[in-house]
This record gives sequence, structure tokens and C-alpha cells, in this order.
Amino acid sequence: MHKKSAAPTFYSVPAKRQASSSSSSYGDVLTLQKWTLDRNLHLMELPEDVLYLLFRYLDLTSLGRLCQVCRKLRRLIQTDSVWLPFSRHQLVIREPQQGNLTKCRTCLPSLKEQCRMARNWTKGINREITIVRHHSRQLPWMQYDQIHPKTMWVSTGEYINCYKVLANGLFQEDKRRKLGPLHRDVTRFVVKDSLVVSGCREGSLFGWHSDTGKTLFCYVNVHTEDTQCVDFHHNLMVSGSRDATLKILSMDEQYNSNQPRATLRAEDRVWSVAMAPDGSTFASGSAGCNGSYPLIIWDLCKGVMDCSLGQDHRRGAGILDLKYEAPDILLSCGYDSYLRLWDLRTEKCEMMWEEPFDSAVYCVKTDGDCAMLTGTARHGMTRLWDKRATKPVQLYYAGHRSSPVYSLAFDCSHLYLALDISISMLDFSIYR
Repeated sequence: MHKKSAAPTFYSVPAKRQASSSSSSYGDVLTLQKWTLDRNLHLMELPEDVLYLLFRYLDLTSLGRLCQVCRKLRRLIQTDSVWLPFSRHQLVIREPQQGNLTKCRTCLPSLKEQCRMARNWTKGINREITIVRHHSRQLPWMQYDQIHPKTMWVSTGEYINCYKVLANGLFQEDKRRKLGPLHRDVTRFVVKDSLVVSGCREGSLFGWHSDTGKTLFCYVNVHTEDTQCVDFHHNLMVSGSRDATLKILSMDEQYNSNQPRATLRAEDRVWSVAMAPDGSTFASGSAGCNGSYPLIIWDLCKGVMDCSLGQDHRRGAGILDLKYEAPDILLSCGYDSYLRLWDLRTEKCEMMWEEPFDSAVYCVKTDGDCAMLTGTARHGMTRLWDKRATKPVQLYYAGHRSSPVYSLAFDCSHLYLALDISISMLDFSIYR
């Protein structure tokens, strides 16, 4: 009598896994086991859909080892569907949204590669490189171009420099699109819709076309003191200053640049402004020293205060940076060492995260999903946060000196930090 051979060990499924599997998957495994009773099969003889089923029962270490067996298994394991379950349970750094555009799918790393780099982010595995060095101390600001994701803009003194971001993350200066000089040092600028709009330390506002570098406007003496912050939506621009005023201006040529559409009294020095994505409102953050609310939402069309946020701000707990994630979702950070998420529909702080070292938070950036990065006032210190957790995920130091992180930018593999005398890059794509 013919004796049936036993099934190879790699087809067996642990009892716990079988109990947690869906009925369809469990039935597929039983059918596979019954089929293999009649013959001895090599692993590579199985159909690809059966191999994908088996991959579901492996952990990250086993998948990594299986990749080294042969080219076929390596090709199959590189598929995003294999890594999708793992990406849901760990903090994968997504490519930040570039305005209404994102990078094309073919330009992004595979999901397997993103999971590998996510492990480097959470464990702090990186390599630091100084890519730009300043001759003197600066208060730099940096931002990705929203139309050309591989283009970075960085302010240095009276100029705004344009850099092409290479495949290895390093910068290559594009001298044809160097903007300036301004009348005084650049404060903050914003890049979107093929425009670069910047504030100046003597109270002026400047605008350029980001592709050609052509000057579009120069609004002189808009404020009596430093123009600390600026933002715009379509043809309307909002600027804030140390003179405790907010100015709403039009960027249309037919309007006189010396006559703002509206002047709003903030009752304190204005450190930050942000326009809502739909252009209906904008937020302003002030120093919070005169007993007024440091965070205010304004109606852009009417030019009046819509609401004030927060009742528990300490004196001097000014707002240094603001970021809209949606028309009704706002992130704020500042001197009180807190990062807050506000729901403008309820006018309440829905979540808050505290900097453990009680350091001022200078800037915040988000990937639009779960990852957030904040730059602090000391030692080039940057923190990675997960919205689903209350404590920080990881801490990074850069610059090897006590410098604030004035601004930052990132993608899924690199983190760029603007420090007082340099621009540092942390490379998380390394193998270790």
C-alpha cells in the first residue's frame, strides 16, 4: 500500500495563528495542507498567491532573512502588500504634502524601504552632515518648494537662497534663483503657488516668482517695526509685526502697496501667522505678555476677530509657530513648551504634548498623518512625536553646540535643521 508522505514543516500553522485567522485564510491553509499530503513540494513550486499567504505568518526578522534566499522571494517580499500590515502598527514617516500636490508614486521609496527607515527614525539611527555653513550667526528660515518638491529655500541674512535637493539628500545651490538683497535681514518667508513672499526686519514685504526669481512687488514700510511673519492665500496677504499690528494687503497690481486693506490691532507683538487652507480665516500668535490671548482666529473677509483660543496660557507663553492641517485643525507651539492641536469647530484644545525638558518649542512640521517634528530652543534638539501617543518617540541632537532649531523640513529619509551657524542634515536611510 502506498504510504502518504508527511507535509513539509513550512506548511504548518501554529494553533494561535489559526485561531486568529479569518475563515477564508484558515480554509486556504487546510486546502494547502490536504493538497501537499499527496506529494512532496518545494517551496518555490507554490503559486505566488499561496506564498503571499505564508508571508502573513512571518515577522520582520523572518521576512528579512527570506529576502536573501533567492531573487524570486526577494521580488515577492518587496511588494507593498506584504509590508502594509507592519506599516499600520509603527510610525512610518510619510512624505509631507506639497500644497495640493504630492510626489508621484514612482518617486517614493517602496513600503518595505519606508518601514526600514521608520525603524531608524524611532531608534535614532542616523548620520549627521553639515550641508551649509554660515559665516556669522543667523536666524534662518527654510521651506520646501510646494511646486517642486526637490527644491529647498533657505534664508541667510539679506538673501533667500535656492537649493536643489540631490538624491543623497545634499544641497546644490541654484544661483540663478537667488532672491534679494532685501533692505535688511529676512525674517520669515512662505513659498507656495509659484510665489515667494518674505518679511524684512525694517517692516517691508517682498514678493518674487519662484521659477524665474523676478521681483513682483516691494511693499515698503508696511509696519513701523520688524515684519516677523507673513502668509498669503491667492491674492490676499497677511503680515504680523513687533508693532502689535496685523496688516491685510492685496497682491494685485491695481492696489496701492502703501495702503493695506485692513489694519488689525493684536494688542501685543505678533510672532506668527497662518492662513487656513480654504482662505476663510487666519490665525495669529502673539507674545502673550499684555494679558491678551496669545492665539486668535480672524475672519479674513470681514477683518474682525472670530474667536480666541485657550484660557490657561501663562504670561509670556507666546506662540512661535502655527500650522493648519485642515481648515478646522490647527497646530500651535511656543514658549510654554507645549505642542497643541486645536479643533476650531469646538474652539478647544483636543490634544497637547509637553516638551519633557521644559524648553521653548520654536517650530513644528507634520507629515499630515501621525508624525510630527518639533524644533526646540536648546542644543539643536529636535523631537519626533506620534499623535497616537502622549510622550515623544525619539530625540535628535544636531550641530554640536547650543543653538535653537529655528526651522526644519523633512521627507521620509532626511531631516533638515536650520541652526544659527549651519544647516544640518540627519540621514535616516543608512544601513546598520
